[in-house]
Amino acid sequence: AAVAVGLVAPEPPQQDALARARDEGLAELHSDVEGDANSARASVGGARVVARRTPGAPRVTVALSFLGGASEEPPALHGRSALLAHLMAERCGVDAGTLNERLRALGGRATASIEPSRFGVIFELPRARWRLAIDLAARCALRPPSARTDIDGVRTDLLAHRSSEDELAERSARLLSPDHPGRVAPEGSGVALTRLTLGELEEAHDELVVRARVRAAVLGDLPADAAASRLARWLEPLPEGRAPSLQADWPTEQGDPLANPETPGDVPRLLLSLRVPGGNADLTPWVRTLAHDLGRRLGGDGVRFEGSAAGSDPLGSWLSVELAVDRASIDGIPSRVAAALRELGVPSRGAVVRSDAAARAWGLTATRAPSISPPELVEAFKRATPTLQLRGVGRSPSLERLRP
Repeated sequence: AAVAVGLVAPEPPQQDALARARDEGLAELHSDVEGDANSARASVGGARVVARRTPGAPRVTVALSFLGGASEEPPALHGRSALLAHLMAERCGVDAGTLNERLRALGGRATASIEPSRFGVIFELPRARWRLAIDLAARCALRPPSARTDIDGVRTDLLAHRSSEDELAERSARLLSPDHPGRVAPEGSGVALTRLTLGELEEAHDELVVRARVRAAVLGDLPADAAASRLARWLEPLPEGRAPSLQADWPTEQGDPLANPETPGDVPRLLLSLRVPGGNADLTPWVRTLAHDLGRRLGGDGVRFEGSAAGSDPLGSWLSVELAVDRASIDGIPSRVAAALRELGVPSRGAVVRSDAAARAWGLTATRAPSISPPELVEAFKRATPTLQLRGVGRSPSLERLRP
Protein backbone atom coordinates (compact mmCIF):
# COMPACT_ATOMS: atom_id res chain seq x y z
CA ALA A 1 0.00 0.00 0.00
CA ALA A 2 2.91 2.31 0.51
CA VAL A 3 5.41 1.10 -2.02
CA ALA A 4 7.84 3.86 -2.92
CA VAL A 5 7.51 3.91 -6.69
CA GLY A 6 5.19 5.42 -9.23
CA LEU A 7 4.00 8.54 -10.99
CA VAL A 8 1.71 11.22 -9.63
CA ALA A 9 -1.41 9.04 -9.66
CA PRO A 10 -2.77 8.71 -6.11
CA GLU A 11 -3.10 5.42 -4.29
CA PRO A 12 -6.54 3.76 -4.46
CA PRO A 13 -8.77 5.12 -1.66
CA GLN A 14 -9.08 1.74 0.04
CA GLN A 15 -5.29 1.38 0.13
CA ASP A 16 -4.98 4.86 1.65
CA ALA A 17 -7.47 3.87 4.35
CA LEU A 18 -5.58 0.68 5.16
CA ALA A 19 -2.25 2.48 5.30
CA ARG A 20 -3.65 5.20 7.56
CA ALA A 21 -5.16 2.64 9.90
CA ARG A 22 -1.88 0.77 10.13
CA ASP A 23 0.23 3.85 10.72
CA GLU A 24 -2.15 5.32 13.27
CA GLY A 25 -1.95 2.07 15.16
CA LEU A 26 1.83 1.97 14.98
CA ALA A 27 2.04 5.56 16.17
CA GLU A 28 0.03 4.50 19.22
CA LEU A 29 2.83 2.09 20.08
CA HIS A 30 4.95 5.03 21.16
CA SER A 31 2.22 7.18 22.68
CA ASP A 32 1.23 7.28 26.30
CA VAL A 33 -2.03 5.34 26.56
CA GLU A 34 -2.01 4.88 30.32
CA GLY A 35 -5.48 5.57 31.63
CA ASP A 36 -6.96 5.64 28.11
CA ALA A 37 -9.89 3.25 28.17
CA ASN A 38 -9.82 3.01 24.38
CA SER A 39 -6.23 1.74 24.09
CA ALA A 40 -4.24 -1.22 25.32
CA ARG A 41 -0.68 -2.38 24.82
CA ALA A 42 1.03 -5.72 25.18
CA SER A 43 4.67 -6.79 24.94
CA VAL A 44 5.95 -10.28 24.24
CA GLY A 45 9.71 -10.28 24.36
CA GLY A 46 10.71 -7.61 21.87
CA ALA A 47 7.35 -7.62 20.11
CA ARG A 48 5.07 -4.62 20.55
CA VAL A 49 1.29 -4.82 20.20
CA VAL A 50 -1.26 -2.06 20.49
CA ALA A 51 -5.03 -2.22 20.21
CA ARG A 52 -7.21 0.85 19.97
CA ARG A 53 -10.97 0.97 20.17
CA THR A 54 -12.54 3.38 17.69
CA PRO A 55 -16.24 3.51 18.66
CA GLY A 56 -18.63 3.19 15.74
CA ALA A 57 -16.03 1.98 13.23
CA PRO A 58 -17.73 -0.61 10.99
CA ARG A 59 -14.56 -2.60 10.33
CA VAL A 60 -11.55 -3.90 12.21
CA THR A 61 -8.02 -3.63 10.84
CA VAL A 62 -5.13 -5.83 11.93
CA ALA A 63 -1.62 -4.86 10.83
CA LEU A 64 1.36 -7.12 11.45
CA SER A 65 4.68 -5.54 10.45
CA PHE A 66 8.22 -6.85 10.71
CA LEU A 67 11.12 -4.40 10.97
CA GLY A 68 13.73 -4.45 8.25
CA GLY A 69 13.47 -6.68 5.21
CA ALA A 70 14.06 -4.88 1.92
CA SER A 71 16.68 -2.48 3.32
CA GLU A 72 18.85 -5.43 4.36
CA GLU A 73 18.69 -7.43 1.12
CA PRO A 74 21.74 -7.87 -1.13
CA PRO A 75 21.12 -7.67 -4.89
CA ALA A 76 20.78 -11.46 -5.30
CA LEU A 77 17.90 -11.51 -2.77
CA HIS A 78 16.31 -8.20 -3.83
CA GLY A 79 12.56 -8.72 -3.41
CA ARG A 80 12.74 -11.57 -0.89
CA SER A 81 10.71 -9.79 1.80
CA ALA A 82 8.25 -8.44 -0.79
CA LEU A 83 7.56 -11.96 -2.07
CA LEU A 84 7.26 -13.17 1.52
CA ALA A 85 4.69 -10.44 2.30
CA HIS A 86 2.61 -11.34 -0.76
CA LEU A 87 2.71 -15.02 0.22
CA MET A 88 1.42 -14.05 3.66
CA ALA A 89 -1.42 -11.99 2.23
CA GLU A 90 -2.36 -14.18 -0.71
CA ARG A 91 -1.49 -17.75 0.23
CA CYS A 92 -1.45 -17.74 4.04
CA GLY A 93 1.78 -19.74 4.00
CA VAL A 94 0.24 -22.65 2.06
CA ASP A 95 -1.61 -23.21 -1.20
CA ALA A 96 -4.63 -21.11 -0.28
CA GLY A 97 -5.35 -19.48 -3.61
CA THR A 98 -8.94 -18.73 -2.66
CA LEU A 99 -8.02 -16.86 0.55
CA ASN A 100 -9.01 -13.44 -0.79
CA GLU A 101 -12.16 -14.87 -2.34
CA ARG A 102 -13.16 -16.22 1.05
CA LEU A 103 -12.30 -12.93 2.70
CA ARG A 104 -14.39 -11.01 0.17
CA ALA A 105 -17.31 -13.33 0.89
CA LEU A 106 -16.96 -12.30 4.55
CA GLY A 107 -16.70 -8.63 3.62
CA GLY A 108 -12.95 -8.40 4.19
CA ARG A 109 -9.60 -8.27 2.41
CA ALA A 110 -5.90 -8.88 2.94
CA THR A 111 -3.11 -6.65 1.64
CA ALA A 112 0.66 -7.02 1.53
CA SER A 113 2.58 -4.05 2.96
CA ILE A 114 6.11 -3.47 1.66
CA GLU A 115 8.39 -0.57 2.55
CA PRO A 116 12.19 -0.28 2.81
CA SER A 117 12.17 -0.45 6.61
CA ARG A 118 9.37 -2.97 7.19
CA PHE A 119 7.02 -5.44 5.54
CA GLY A 120 3.97 -7.42 6.56
CA VAL A 121 0.23 -7.85 6.07
CA ILE A 122 -2.94 -5.91 6.76
CA PHE A 123 -6.23 -7.77 7.29
CA GLU A 124 -9.61 -6.09 7.39
CA LEU A 125 -13.00 -7.62 8.32
CA PRO A 126 -16.36 -6.39 9.64
CA ARG A 127 -16.13 -5.52 13.33
CA ALA A 128 -18.24 -8.48 14.43
CA ARG A 129 -15.44 -10.74 13.18
CA TRP A 130 -12.59 -9.06 15.04
CA ARG A 131 -11.40 -12.33 16.59
CA LEU A 132 -11.27 -13.97 13.17
CA ALA A 133 -9.38 -10.97 11.77
CA ILE A 134 -6.70 -11.29 14.46
CA ASP A 135 -6.43 -15.05 14.09
CA LEU A 136 -6.23 -14.96 10.29
CA ALA A 137 -3.65 -12.15 10.20
CA ALA A 138 -1.46 -13.91 12.77
CA ARG A 139 -1.81 -17.35 11.21
CA CYS A 140 -0.99 -16.10 7.70
CA ALA A 141 1.93 -13.90 8.79
CA LEU A 142 3.56 -16.37 11.15
CA ARG A 143 3.23 -19.57 9.13
CA PRO A 144 6.41 -20.17 7.10
CA PRO A 145 6.24 -21.08 3.41
CA SER A 146 6.61 -24.77 2.58
CA ALA A 147 6.68 -27.13 -0.38
CA ARG A 148 2.87 -26.84 -0.42
CA THR A 149 2.97 -23.07 -0.86
CA ASP A 150 2.08 -21.77 -4.31
CA ILE A 151 5.20 -19.64 -4.60
CA ASP A 152 5.29 -19.74 -8.39
CA GLY A 153 1.71 -18.51 -8.67
CA VAL A 154 2.38 -15.46 -6.50
CA ARG A 155 5.72 -14.84 -8.21
CA THR A 156 4.08 -14.97 -11.63
CA ASP A 157 1.42 -12.47 -10.56
CA LEU A 158 4.05 -10.10 -9.16
CA LEU A 159 6.14 -10.20 -12.33
CA ALA A 160 3.07 -9.81 -14.55
CA HIS A 161 2.01 -6.65 -12.72
CA ARG A 162 5.41 -4.93 -12.78
CA SER A 163 4.93 -1.51 -14.34
CA SER A 164 7.24 0.93 -16.08
CA GLU A 165 7.46 2.78 -12.74
CA ASP A 166 8.65 -0.42 -11.04
CA GLU A 167 11.35 -0.79 -13.70
CA LEU A 168 12.41 2.83 -13.27
CA ALA A 169 12.62 2.37 -9.49
CA GLU A 170 14.73 -0.74 -10.00
CA ARG A 171 17.16 1.14 -12.25
CA SER A 172 17.29 3.95 -9.72
CA ALA A 173 18.07 1.46 -6.97
CA ARG A 174 21.05 0.08 -8.88
CA LEU A 175 22.36 3.63 -9.19
CA LEU A 176 21.58 5.03 -5.72
CA SER A 177 22.03 1.98 -3.51
CA PRO A 178 23.62 -0.89 -5.45
CA ASP A 179 24.58 -2.96 -2.40
CA HIS A 180 21.11 -2.67 -0.81
CA PRO A 181 18.69 -1.87 -3.65
CA GLY A 182 15.65 -2.46 -1.45
CA ARG A 183 16.27 0.91 0.21
CA VAL A 184 14.95 2.45 -3.02
CA ALA A 185 12.85 -0.29 -4.64
CA PRO A 186 11.43 -2.52 -1.87
CA GLU A 187 9.29 -4.51 -4.32
CA GLY A 188 12.44 -6.14 -5.70
CA SER A 189 13.96 -6.71 -9.11
CA GLY A 190 12.53 -8.89 -11.84
CA VAL A 191 15.67 -11.00 -12.14
CA ALA A 192 16.04 -11.66 -8.40
CA LEU A 193 12.33 -12.42 -7.96
CA THR A 194 12.54 -15.01 -10.73
CA ARG A 195 15.45 -16.79 -9.05
CA LEU A 196 14.35 -16.82 -5.39
CA THR A 197 14.03 -20.35 -4.03
CA LEU A 198 11.87 -21.92 -1.34
CA GLY A 199 14.98 -22.38 0.80
CA GLU A 200 15.81 -18.67 0.63
CA LEU A 201 12.24 -17.76 1.58
CA GLU A 202 12.32 -20.20 4.50
CA GLU A 203 15.60 -18.64 5.68
CA ALA A 204 14.05 -15.18 5.38
CA HIS A 205 11.06 -16.22 7.45
CA ASP A 206 13.30 -17.67 10.16
CA GLU A 207 15.40 -14.48 10.26
CA LEU A 208 12.70 -11.83 9.93
CA VAL A 209 9.57 -13.26 11.57
CA VAL A 210 10.82 -13.01 15.15
CA ARG A 211 9.56 -11.16 18.22
CA ALA A 212 12.32 -8.53 18.17
CA ARG A 213 11.01 -7.31 14.81
CA VAL A 214 7.23 -7.43 15.37
CA ARG A 215 5.20 -4.23 15.44
CA ALA A 216 1.46 -4.98 15.44
CA ALA A 217 -1.71 -2.93 15.67
CA VAL A 218 -5.45 -3.68 15.93
CA LEU A 219 -7.98 -0.92 15.30
CA GLY A 220 -11.77 -1.04 15.41
CA ASP A 221 -14.85 -1.03 17.60
CA LEU A 222 -13.63 -3.83 19.84
CA PRO A 223 -12.48 -4.46 23.43
CA ALA A 224 -8.91 -3.18 23.33
CA ASP A 225 -7.55 -5.29 26.20
CA ALA A 226 -8.96 -8.53 24.80
CA ALA A 227 -7.72 -7.75 21.29
CA ALA A 228 -4.17 -6.91 22.42
CA SER A 229 -4.00 -10.05 24.57
CA ARG A 230 -5.34 -12.27 21.79
CA LEU A 231 -2.75 -11.07 19.28
CA ALA A 232 0.05 -11.23 21.86
CA ARG A 233 -0.71 -14.91 22.52
CA TRP A 234 -0.05 -15.68 18.86
CA LEU A 235 3.42 -14.14 19.19
CA GLU A 236 4.53 -16.10 22.25
CA PRO A 237 5.89 -19.14 20.34
CA LEU A 238 8.08 -16.99 18.08
CA PRO A 239 11.83 -16.98 18.76
CA GLU A 240 13.22 -13.77 20.23
CA GLY A 241 15.50 -13.16 17.23
CA ARG A 242 17.48 -10.04 16.49
CA ALA A 243 16.22 -6.56 15.69
CA PRO A 244 17.65 -4.97 12.56
CA SER A 245 20.18 -2.18 12.69
CA LEU A 246 18.19 0.43 10.77
CA GLN A 247 20.27 3.46 9.89
CA ALA A 248 18.46 6.54 8.64
CA ASP A 249 21.52 7.89 6.84
CA TRP A 250 22.01 6.79 3.26
CA PRO A 251 25.03 4.52 2.81
CA THR A 252 28.10 5.88 1.06
CA GLU A 253 27.69 3.26 -1.66
CA GLN A 254 26.89 4.57 -5.12
CA GLY A 255 26.58 2.88 -8.46
CA ASP A 256 28.77 3.59 -11.45
CA PRO A 257 26.97 6.05 -13.77
CA LEU A 258 28.57 4.12 -16.65
CA ALA A 259 27.48 0.71 -15.40
CA ASN A 260 24.84 0.29 -18.12
CA PRO A 261 25.82 2.60 -20.97
CA GLU A 262 23.84 0.94 -23.75
CA THR A 263 20.13 1.20 -24.47
CA PRO A 264 18.01 0.10 -27.46
CA GLY A 265 17.16 2.72 -30.06
CA ASP A 266 18.91 5.81 -31.31
CA VAL A 267 17.90 8.30 -28.60
CA PRO A 268 20.06 8.32 -25.44
CA ARG A 269 18.27 7.98 -22.09
CA LEU A 270 19.27 10.02 -19.06
CA LEU A 271 18.39 8.85 -15.56
CA LEU A 272 18.70 11.61 -12.96
CA SER A 273 18.38 10.58 -9.30
CA LEU A 274 18.53 12.50 -6.03
CA ARG A 275 18.56 11.16 -2.47
CA VAL A 276 18.42 12.91 0.89
CA PRO A 277 18.09 11.79 4.53
CA GLY A 278 14.77 12.08 6.34
CA GLY A 279 11.21 11.28 5.40
CA ASN A 280 8.25 9.00 6.04
CA ALA A 281 5.70 7.06 4.02
CA ASP A 282 3.14 9.86 4.18
CA LEU A 283 5.52 12.00 2.09
CA THR A 284 5.70 9.52 -0.80
CA PRO A 285 2.76 10.96 -2.83
CA TRP A 286 4.17 14.44 -2.26
CA VAL A 287 7.69 13.46 -3.40
CA ARG A 288 6.17 11.82 -6.48
CA THR A 289 4.57 15.15 -7.33
CA LEU A 290 7.92 16.87 -6.84
CA ALA A 291 9.63 14.35 -9.16
CA HIS A 292 6.98 14.86 -11.84
CA ASP A 293 7.38 18.63 -11.55
CA LEU A 294 11.15 18.33 -11.95
CA GLY A 295 10.73 16.13 -15.01
CA ARG A 296 8.39 18.62 -16.68
CA ARG A 297 10.84 21.45 -16.00
CA LEU A 298 13.64 19.49 -17.68
CA GLY A 299 11.61 18.67 -20.80
CA GLY A 300 11.66 20.64 -24.05
CA ASP A 301 14.31 21.74 -26.58
CA GLY A 302 15.58 18.28 -27.48
CA VAL A 303 14.75 16.69 -24.11
CA ARG A 304 11.61 14.58 -23.60
CA PHE A 305 10.32 13.73 -20.12
CA GLU A 306 9.77 9.93 -20.09
CA GLY A 307 8.68 9.24 -16.50
CA SER A 308 9.45 9.63 -12.81
CA ALA A 309 9.56 7.60 -9.63
CA ALA A 310 10.01 8.54 -5.99
CA GLY A 311 9.72 7.35 -2.42
CA SER A 312 10.06 8.41 1.19
CA ASP A 313 10.73 6.39 4.30
CA PRO A 314 12.48 7.00 7.64
CA LEU A 315 15.60 5.64 5.95
CA GLY A 316 15.54 8.55 3.47
CA SER A 317 13.77 10.15 0.51
CA TRP A 318 14.64 9.86 -3.17
CA LEU A 319 13.36 10.78 -6.60
CA SER A 320 14.29 9.89 -10.15
CA VAL A 321 13.46 11.37 -13.54
CA GLU A 322 14.06 9.65 -16.88
CA LEU A 323 14.61 11.73 -20.02
CA ALA A 324 15.11 11.00 -23.71
CA VAL A 325 17.84 13.36 -24.92
CA ASP A 326 18.77 14.32 -28.46
CA ARG A 327 22.50 13.93 -28.91
CA ALA A 328 22.84 17.62 -29.75
CA SER A 329 21.30 18.51 -26.37
CA ILE A 330 23.56 16.38 -24.17
CA ASP A 331 26.12 19.10 -23.43
CA GLY A 332 23.43 21.44 -22.12
CA ILE A 333 22.05 18.94 -19.58
CA PRO A 334 24.20 19.95 -16.55
CA SER A 335 23.15 23.61 -16.69
CA ARG A 336 19.54 22.62 -17.37
CA VAL A 337 19.51 20.36 -14.31
CA ALA A 338 21.00 23.09 -12.11
CA ALA A 339 18.36 25.60 -13.28
CA ALA A 340 15.47 23.17 -12.76
CA LEU A 341 16.63 22.40 -9.21
CA ARG A 342 16.87 26.12 -8.39
CA GLU A 343 13.27 26.60 -9.52
CA LEU A 344 11.82 23.74 -7.48
CA GLY A 345 9.17 24.73 -4.98
CA VAL A 346 6.66 23.07 -2.69
CA PRO A 347 3.89 21.62 -4.90
CA SER A 348 0.37 22.82 -4.14
CA ARG A 349 -0.74 19.24 -3.70
CA GLY A 350 0.63 18.12 -0.37
CA ALA A 351 0.42 15.17 1.96
CA VAL A 352 -0.64 14.94 5.56
CA VAL A 353 2.68 14.55 7.34
CA ARG A 354 2.48 12.67 10.59
CA SER A 355 4.83 13.15 13.50
CA ASP A 356 7.79 10.86 13.92
CA ALA A 357 5.95 8.81 16.58
CA ALA A 358 5.36 6.01 14.09
CA ALA A 359 9.02 6.08 13.05
CA ARG A 360 10.07 5.68 16.67
CA ALA A 361 7.64 2.81 17.02
CA TRP A 362 9.42 1.03 14.17
CA GLY A 363 12.58 1.12 16.25
CA LEU A 364 14.00 4.25 14.63
CA THR A 365 14.85 6.88 17.22
CA ALA A 366 14.06 10.52 16.67
CA THR A 367 17.71 11.24 15.94
CA ARG A 368 17.93 8.41 13.44
CA ALA A 369 14.66 9.30 11.72
CA PRO A 370 14.41 13.09 11.79
CA SER A 371 11.04 14.56 10.98
CA ILE A 372 11.17 16.75 7.90
CA SER A 373 8.66 19.18 6.43
CA PRO A 374 7.95 19.56 2.69
CA PRO A 375 9.79 22.91 2.46
CA GLU A 376 12.81 21.41 4.24
CA LEU A 377 12.74 18.44 1.88
CA VAL A 378 12.68 20.72 -1.17
CA GLU A 379 15.75 22.55 0.14
CA ALA A 380 17.49 19.24 0.82
CA PHE A 381 16.85 18.08 -2.75
CA LYS A 382 18.14 21.41 -4.09
CA ARG A 383 21.41 20.92 -2.18
CA ALA A 384 21.80 17.25 -3.10
CA THR A 385 24.31 16.22 -5.73
CA PRO A 386 22.49 14.60 -8.66
CA THR A 387 23.51 11.12 -9.69
CA LEU A 388 23.17 10.77 -13.45
CA GLN A 389 23.39 7.85 -15.83
CA LEU A 390 23.39 8.42 -19.57
CA ARG A 391 22.74 5.31 -21.62
CA GLY A 392 22.99 4.86 -25.35
CA VAL A 393 26.10 6.87 -26.23
CA GLY A 394 28.92 4.80 -24.74
CA ARG A 395 31.81 6.56 -23.07
CA SER A 396 32.11 10.10 -24.35
CA PRO A 397 33.40 13.48 -23.14
CA SER A 398 29.81 14.63 -22.70
CA LEU A 399 29.03 11.65 -20.51
CA GLU A 400 32.15 12.22 -18.43
CA ARG A 401 30.99 15.77 -17.69
CA LEU A 402 27.72 14.39 -16.33
CA ARG A 403 29.46 12.51 -13.55
CA PRO A 404 28.26 13.69 -10.11
